[in-house]
Amino acid sequence: LTLAIAAAGAPTLALPMRFNFPNDPRAEQMYPDELVNVVVFHYLRTTNFDRHRIFVSADEYHRFLKQRLGGVDESFQQAVRARLGPDYPFDAVSPPVARHT
Repeated sequence: LTLAIAAAGAPTLALPMRFNFPNDPRAEQMYPDELVNVVVFHYLRTTNFDRHRIFVSADEYHRFLKQRLGGVDESFQQAVRARLGPDYPFDAVSPPVARHT
């Protein structure tokens, strides 16, 4: 899509950092005002949590929510908690079993 837009010469606009804010301490230092209003978190670094594991199971989800984090990682954690809640939201619900009488 990016290459097609560039090839078409379509007008573009650089979005503020809050639309793709990485969990990186350098971003926190460079864009502290953007951190207050993050729209999209780019959870790039795996230093404090493994982004591949936090939504895999209820145990991993709760482990992530209980971690003591700071900076952008804490902001991401708070956003996850606010949007998805304290209970693991991805447990599969079994469809009802049809009963024949």
